[in-house]
Amino acid sequence: MKKVTHTNDGTNTIIELRVRDLDVGAVAEIKTELESAIGKAPRLILDLEEVEFMDSSGAGLLVWLWRRLRASESELVICGLSQQVRVVLDSLNFSRLFTIVEDCEQGAGTDPIEGGRDSR
Repeated sequence: MKKVTHTNDGTNTIIELRVRDLDVGAVAEIKTELESAIGKAPRLILDLEEVEFMDSSGAGLLVWLWRRLRASESELVICGLSQQVRVVLDSLNFSRLFTIVEDCEQGAGTDPIEGGRDSR
C-alpha cells in the first residue's frame, strides 16, 4: 500500500499520509515520496488523519518539509491530528512554524500567511 497520496488543485497540494505510525521506519520512504510534491502549489496541506503515533523522526520530517517549502515560498498547513500527535506538536511549539487546523477543508480555505498559526 502506498504511504503517501497527493492531489493538486493549483492553489493547494493535498498530501495524505497513509501510515499509522510516523516513526523512523516510515520516514525515509515518506520523505522520498514527498519530494515530488514540494513546490507544486503555494500551499501544501498535510493530512495526518491516519497517523496515530509520531516520534522524534516524524517531527523531524515535518521540520524538513517546512524548510523545503519555505525555500520554495510555499506554505505548510497540517490537519487531521490525533490527540497524541497534537501533544507532540504542541510540546515542540510547532504552531509557530506552520498552520495547524482541525479540518483539512478548513486548511484549503486559509489565506497564505507568514510563519504559522494554530487555528483550533
